[in-house]
Amino acid sequence: MEYDLRIHIRTYPRSGTHIIGTLLHYRYGFCPITPTMVKPIPKGFDKPLQFMTFHYNQHLEGFPDQTPEIFILRNPINCIGSQYFRNTNWNPRNVGGEDLNTVDVTGLDMEHFVTDKKPDSYIRPAFHSSTVWNECGKYNEMLNNIKDDNLVLYFEDLFTDPQIWFNDLDSYFKNKYNLNPIDTKMTMKEIMDLTLEWYNKGHRAMNTFGEFQQIQFKYLKNLINPYVNKFIDFSNVHMKRYE
Repeated sequence: MEYDLRIHIRTYPRSGTHIIGTLLHYRYGFCPITPTMVKPIPKGFDKPLQFMTFHYNQHLEGFPDQTPEIFILRNPINCIGSQYFRNTNWNPRNVGGEDLNTVDVTGLDMEHFVTDKKPDSYIRPAFHSSTVWNECGKYNEMLNNIKDDNLVLYFEDLFTDPQIWFNDLDSYFKNKYNLNPIDTKMTMKEIMDLTLEWYNKGHRAMNTFGEFQQIQFKYLKNLINPYVNKFIDFSNVHMKRYE
């Protein structure tokens, strides 16, 4: 069965990728064709409405049909910090006292920090890169691909004013595709609760980690914060709220 509509969503990891998938399914009737899904939603290869979420620039790497039209942004220190915490090789026992000081950024990060350069690309697999420079390059590359007619959502609005997501998505789908919601009764809290229930079975949200790891995470964010602030392109028009 040929699909009627397929939309592509680009996010940096830890920025609401699974939440928007749940929302698109229950509120609008989309089904996923993304390879990795942790929520109880059937794959949609034979469905009329399909969506794909991804973290890389597939449309520039041999898949021109996978050009994103919806982007989700999150404060970079929080999402990059979370990604860096999960994927760098530092010993979880090194917490407290002098041992904590054995954890540091890479020489490449230090080298770039003294320049005025900002990364605008990344080396794959960026999921497991151990440099702040590479992760910031992935974030900046995503920013550079946002076009004027794309929809940009912000992760933080989910917790402060989730109606913004409903309003923006309703308007976007109606104006561009004449598509209306199929369910407006499901609240954002219900969507988030359902997502996190299944997300924490396949992954783990940072707030589920114990006190020991929370101390580590706080230390790591403080450590890389100057580098993230230096490397991220906050001059991008979509980053004004994070300046």
